[in-house]
Amino acid sequence: WLPHVASESVEGGAEAPLPQLDRPLALDPAPLQALVAGHPAEARILLDEFLASTDQELDALSRAHAEGDLARLGREAHRLKGAARMVGAVELAQAAAQLEAAAAERDWPRVAAFAADAQTAAERLRAHVEVTYPG
Repeated sequence: WLPHVASESVEGGAEAPLPQLDRPLALDPAPLQALVAGHPAEARILLDEFLASTDQELDALSRAHAEGDLARLGREAHRLKGAARMVGAVELAQAAAQLEAAAAERDWPRVAAFAADAQTAAERLRAHVEVTYPG
């Protein structure tokens, strides 16, 4: 509807993919299904518990960041990464892994960016859960 705006294309004339499609999945259902044996109600309960725990982990990350405690921040990111992988929260696990690595490297600019990515990934997961597993 905007003829004066040319669409972006990639090699071969195909349209460029949407940038948000490059993100990992908010939730890979396979690990979750293995934990709950395919019961959607149980999946929702488990995900609600995971999200509540994630909120606490993100608060702990924020406190560690504010206090300049990279060692604690790295431990909290490691814990979040493992829990996220267990339930299949791919994007959150990836952000937590990057945050853990940045903390280990004492790279404050990347720590700040990856902490924000972890917050965003948690919110995307929460939205995904609300749509996919209505409670």
